[in-house]
Amino acid sequence: MSTTTTYLPTPPSEPDHHTSTPTPAERATIYLPTPFHPRAERYAEEKFGKVLRNGVDGKEEELLSQADGILLRIGNIHKPQLDLAPHLKAICRNGTGLDMIDLDECVRRGIMVTNIPGGNAKEVAELTIALSLIILRRIKESDYLITSGQRTPSITVLSPGLMGKTVGLIGMGDIAYEAAKLFLAFGCKIIIWSPTSPLNKWGQSESISNLILTSHPLTPIPILIPTHPSPPKEEPRFPKTSSSPNLPHRSKESQTTTPNTTNKSQSSTSKYAPIPHMRVNSLNDLLPNIDILSIHCPLTPSTKNLIGYDQLKSLRKGSILINTARGGIVDESALIKVLDQGILFGAGLDVFNVEPAFGENLGELGKRKNIVCLPHIGSSTDEGTYIGCIKAIDEMVDILNGKPPKHPVR
Repeated sequence: MSTTTTYLPTPPSEPDHHTSTPTPAERATIYLPTPFHPRAERYAEEKFGKVLRNGVDGKEEELLSQADGILLRIGNIHKPQLDLAPHLKAICRNGTGLDMIDLDECVRRGIMVTNIPGGNAKEVAELTIALSLIILRRIKESDYLITSGQRTPSITVLSPGLMGKTVGLIGMGDIAYEAAKLFLAFGCKIIIWSPTSPLNKWGQSESISNLILTSHPLTPIPILIPTHPSPPKEEPRFPKTSSSPNLPHRSKESQTTTPNTTNKSQSSTSKYAPIPHMRVNSLNDLLPNIDILSIHCPLTPSTKNLIGYDQLKSLRKGSILINTARGGIVDESALIKVLDQGILFGAGLDVFNVEPAFGENLGELGKRKNIVCLPHIGSSTDEGTYIGCIKAIDEMVDILNGKPPKHPVR
């Protein structure tokens, strides 16, 4: 009896994903000068051929020589670093500020630079409020008193508090906007100096005569500010341009007789919902009329030492300074001087001229009980840092794969 052999059809082979051609990003070598969020570093290892960490995988000069891209959180990338990176195609920063990158040199070399505008705005604004509260409620001082063994009756640490204060903001970017919203929740009044911002960026500004300003955080008194018959003198650091509109002070009378000239198309296209605020033309109009000076502008040649002794001494007695922007904007020696003179009630600093700031690097700033010093942690929440790092990685992937990035700087 013969038997018939039946052969089953051969099943199709499984596709071999490992033999597919890797994308340029998957072949690329990426350099991390400083750590990213741990979860984001694992994500980067999935996206790129090799991820090199400074101090872990070798010395900086050795790692830069291999780098196709740099993922930057903090640290400087200037000409000396660029000279060591002949293959560099892109620098993608987790953060907004770009003063640590030599942008002109990157342009000359054809290196793409990106950032994450507004990515850390809520986090930095949150810290701005925290610093304000720590100073205005004398939290650092009170903690020191009781932890050092001193009995401290509450009547001996009365504080100005934050509620109802007048806040002066320098800048109108995303961080300033988020900070303004939080200050408003404390019943604060907002006055802004931002000469390069559109007139109605945050909606129509109020007349300064509608604000009851205070000469001291504990003693509210009305301040009369005259209207200007002619436009005020322009700031020498920020000459007027078409994007730097004249912002005259207006009395209630002039406000009622002057027609509304709001640029409707401009306000309708703004990404910012209108919030109550007042605009002024100069630092001279801002500083004498506020309880809190909060800095939210980038560090540029024009803003280097923008706040020096002359500016600080014009602040009203009992005011405070908050700087979560960049250290070079404030003259630190001048700050010490006005604190010693009793002009300022205190200062909250998350940024310094020399960073990292700790120990002896802080100098006199670290010896004052009415100065709160933090190690540049404005954006350092767990989730905020993770999201920002992921966005920077995705930008790098797009650039290396020939796609346009979402936020190119140069």
